[in-house]
Amino acid sequence: MDSKLLKKLYDTYHKELYLYIYSLCRNREVTEDLVQETFLKAILLLPQSHTNMRAWLYMVARNLYLNFVKKEKPKVDIDKLR
Repeated sequence: MDSKLLKKLYDTYHKELYLYIYSLCRNREVTEDLVQETFLKAILLLPQSHTNMRAWLYMVARNLYLNFVKKEKPKVDIDKLR
């Protein structure tokens, strides 16, 4: 991806993506990590010819959040329930 395009995307969408992810998880550190990972994926995977880059960034951010929730979901210890 062209560095000028990435900078424009970052400048345009960073704040709103941050607010979106923060509204989901209410954790600043997690939000910062997920926003950073969203833009990393943009560098690696987003084609410059994509027709709706904003929607793509939101989709990636949401999926990263959902993956985070799955991974961090507390494991239930069956022995403690008995």
